[in-house]
Amino acid sequence: RSLISIALLEFSNQMKNRVDYEVDKSNVITDEDLAFLIAESIMLEMDETSNIKNLARQNKTNPKKLKVIFKKYVGMPTAAFRISVRMEKAKQLLTDTSLKIQEISALVGYPNPAHFSRIFNQKMGTSPREFRKKLTNHRNNGMQ
Repeated sequence: RSLISIALLEFSNQMKNRVDYEVDKSNVITDEDLAFLIAESIMLEMDETSNIKNLARQNKTNPKKLKVIFKKYVGMPTAAFRISVRMEKAKQLLTDTSLKIQEISALVGYPNPAHFSRIFNQKMGTSPREFRKKLTNHRNNGMQ
């Protein structure tokens, strides 16, 4: 497993153990809680833009400050985290399903499959098609 997938798994496990994250104007929320809220929304919806704007408005702050808080507690910028989450989800879908690349692209937040393939190749060092092909070859060789 890559360090990013281990970090995402650990982060996901931490989030599962936390209390409900609903933001209520009458409650005080810590910077760490805000970071977890942002991470959770990215992991669930894979689109941090509107979520960060909404969280900023609810907490009477601005999106830029929330991004700084996120980086402090999560260790990477929101955009990098979003891409990591999308790539891990794409790898899982490529591994566990027979969905077409175009379908996977859309499911992980990339309406343009060519853009998705380019980002996947940059981050994983191989195209989604080659990733799946290598996985299939590996499984076939393991069964013989």
